[in-house]
Amino acid sequence: MPPDDQTSVNWNRAESISVPAPDREGRLAVRRADWDRIKRSLANCTRKPSLLPVWYSILFGVSGSAGLTIVPLLVTKDLPAWVLPAYIIATLASGLMAWILVRLDKERETTSGSEIALIQSDMKDVESAFQVSNPPTPPIPQAPIVAAAPAPAAAAPPQATV
Repeated sequence: MPPDDQTSVNWNRAESISVPAPDREGRLAVRRADWDRIKRSLANCTRKPSLLPVWYSILFGVSGSAGLTIVPLLVTKDLPAWVLPAYIIATLASGLMAWILVRLDKERETTSGSEIALIQSDMKDVESAFQVSNPPTPPIPQAPIVAAAPAPAAAAPPQATV
């Protein structure tokens, strides 16, 4: 029997397992059922709904409304001097903010999709490192079956007479 130190492994199951050398790397054993559950969860990952489309729709609406109001304001007489510049600023500011939110939303969609794809790719790489062809397992030796001798017939119990 080998000495009981950290370089020996005793394994008594008829199952193949990949075990790294302790001086090379450390690994964490994960049950196949847990790994499959993680893969299913990742495959079912969906992007959380965002409120960005709601906000940029509101801002585009404000921008469009303020922009359309500029035309009648140009022909209006006796208008305070601050009204027309305020509408122009409101149109440009809300339009710019809406455009920025659209860009952020598109970037968020692209990033979350690529992150999920990257994680799935990493999981496939890990799986391929552990693809081991299962060699036929030797049959488990069984003890020979010994036929039991027939049990002697039991004596009939005495019957009571009346």
